[in-house]
Amino acid sequence: MWSRDGAKRTRRLELVTKTIRGRLHAIARMEAPASVRGMALRIVENLGKADDTWVYLPSQRRARRISSQRRNDSFLGSDLTYADFERKRAADFEVLGVHAAELGGEAVWRIETRPRMSSPYDRIDHWVSGSDAATLRTDDYQSGGQVLVRVLRTPRSGIHAEGPWRVPERIEVEHRKRHTRTEVVSLRLEIAPDLPDAAFARNALSRGR
Repeated sequence: MWSRDGAKRTRRLELVTKTIRGRLHAIARMEAPASVRGMALRIVENLGKADDTWVYLPSQRRARRISSQRRNDSFLGSDLTYADFERKRAADFEVLGVHAAELGGEAVWRIETRPRMSSPYDRIDHWVSGSDAATLRTDDYQSGGQVLVRVLRTPRSGIHAEGPWRVPERIEVEHRKRHTRTEVVSLRLEIAPDLPDAAFARNALSRGR
């Protein structure tokens, strides 16, 4: 993470996800630096409304629920929010327009949308590959959809393709309003590991790795 004055901070976390009875479950656990080690985030997908989100703080030895009003707060001071960890579905957006475009030499569709759920953004544009539907860029607008505030890029070179999955191993976030940026880089990726459902229970937040 780079601040406005160029100072750099690094965080390392482990993120695991699994679809259980049709709903996505995710747990992210901080591994470094020591000041945030053991902090964990748990998200359980809700269809048609904001997901259930909990944060575990080792210093307090308890998990607290993140209200739907705070789902768009910054995650650990980065340019990502709690809502960015949620699975996005087409039904979450109202389509305003679809335009043929090009991005990095690749034919894409630029889909202008308006979020149906609470969001700090009035308009979100999704740049979607015409060949495999991978999302290569997302533009977040405010001020009635006129001012570009945040850009999330998932470069084609950083997308892992395996079977039906397209998983970004690199995400570049530029916050133009705050003049900060965040890069997410995957150090190790495992697709479809054998994980028990119990690994995603609420008490798993305090059980450690």
